[in-house]
Amino acid sequence: MDRWEEIGGTVITHRDPGRRGGIIITRLYQDVEQDRAILRELHSRQIFIAQRFTDHVGGFRISCSWVNNKQDIDKLIEAVKEIIASIGKAPDYKG
Repeated sequence: MDRWEEIGGTVITHRDPGRRGGIIITRLYQDVEQDRAILRELHSRQIFIAQRFTDHVGGFRISCSWVNNKQDIDKLIEAVKEIIASIGKAPDYKG
């Protein structure tokens, strides 16, 4: 979660380890369509996370489990950094 925030993202999931599981909900941009474009780009790079919203509340759904490793997280973070750079606009979602 710290690494997501380091690249400008907002973590929506509760920070208290006792109040969260293996799924992290995050956002980057206020514009939901911008986040959807990022999701499509991640999928084109074979990086599979999901996006869930209910009445514009929600965000990227990143599931961490026994099938993931540090390299998977590194790949996600590096790809998102590259995508943010290509957009040319810092993430602006602050929840």
